[in-house]
Amino acid sequence: MTKPRYLVIKNYVRRKIESGTWAVGDKIPSENTLAKQFDVSRMTANRAFKELQDSGVLMRVAGAGSFVASPRTQNEFLAIRDIAEELKEKNHVHKMHVLARKTIKADHRLAELFEASIGDTLFFASICHTSDGLPILLERRWVFAEAFPEFEQADLAKHSTYHFLMNAAPLQRAEHKVRAINADEDICKALQLEQGAACLVLHRRTWSQGQVVSCADLIYVGGRYEFTGSFGR
Repeated sequence: MTKPRYLVIKNYVRRKIESGTWAVGDKIPSENTLAKQFDVSRMTANRAFKELQDSGVLMRVAGAGSFVASPRTQNEFLAIRDIAEELKEKNHVHKMHVLARKTIKADHRLAELFEASIGDTLFFASICHTSDGLPILLERRWVFAEAFPEFEQADLAKHSTYHFLMNAAPLQRAEHKVRAINADEDICKALQLEQGAACLVLHRRTWSQGQVVSCADLIYVGGRYEFTGSFGR
């Protein structure tokens, strides 16, 4: 199936920015111009522009147009790091236990997350990370199969998904969303928790070469792990 038309415009704008064709502060073509260029409705182009604005890629000024925005400053605690390295630095023993892995077809929700088509092939893995034998993180990871076909055979008990992805291709950017949850039955079983225990979920999407290549739900045990970081000089 073909990609939704608004994603064609959205990806086109991103490629122009990532290639340096459009620099920070540059005014980009209007919604009407791109709607005509890609033969879509103004409403379709508007959705692409709105999502680019919401994610901080564009800045829209009433009466003036849309401009390439400056990259948002992000706190260090959202930097992408390998949990294996984090725990090693703190003198803890890190181990990974693969709970499940399979090949699936993208449904509507996953197709939207990957900015891909319904039915595209994805690899899924569920991994429990432990620190000194105690479960601290449940990783639920989806990988775009076309971008990383070798992921299907990766030894995830030996090398983390972070290690695999960072060595397989250059990372261009990432998106994070964080929320608190109460653990359901599956999470409790994986992380050895009581029903309803507090957890923190970090939703992460990563891009490489203009394509969303990985989406993950990183579920941390509230009482066993904390995010730390600093900002400024």
